[in-house]
Amino acid sequence: MMMDKTARLDGISRRKLLKASAVGVGSLGLAGCTSANTPQDVPTLAGSVPELDLDTLQAETPAGTITAEQIWAENTYVGAVDEELYIGISFPEDPKTAQEATVYLCDGEMAEYLTGEVRAGTNMLEGELLDIELSFDDGVVSGVVIQDGEEPRPFVANEATGDAGLYSAEFTFESDEYRPYWIVLADGSQRGQACWRCCGRICTICCCAPGSCLVQKSVTHD
Repeated sequence: MMMDKTARLDGISRRKLLKASAVGVGSLGLAGCTSANTPQDVPTLAGSVPELDLDTLQAETPAGTITAEQIWAENTYVGAVDEELYIGISFPEDPKTAQEATVYLCDGEMAEYLTGEVRAGTNMLEGELLDIELSFDDGVVSGVVIQDGEEPRPFVANEATGDAGLYSAEFTFESDEYRPYWIVLADGSQRGQACWRCCGRICTICCCAPGSCLVQKSVTHD
């Protein structure tokens, strides 16, 4: 059973989010709002993420200064797949014994989010358009990213300590709600994407990211 793609999951725990997908895995591309059900007047800020000041955890947006917070600080690993694409991996328990994982990929222009059970015997986390092969050794998570139609790419992710990790914030601008996410590496470099959440009476699910799953569907509110 796939994760319910009509529910919004804000502030949910890793374990509850993973359990929501039961034996399946949810995977959604986050490159803007590309669903056929999405209105054409997508706010121009969707996908745009300001730089996060790691000293103050603040970022400047058209709505003013926002403050981010680190999410899932424990059992989280971050690394670079290549010069542009970063990866964040979070486990609900010790990764040496974990049977579940959440993976967030972002290059600043696109992002993909995958959560579910790691298939026994293969260390594979499988989605519709994205597969991740994982292994854990000496405190490091390594593996291979297999995106639809692309060559497999290896990666190494180190435990998130200090400023490294996954961050999230939210703000409202001209009645539109946004939720930016950042992957921050140990050297301070970062990649991020912003989810567009609501525009007037229309709330459009345009992306999923750790802690918030927004389905690619328009919902009209009274």
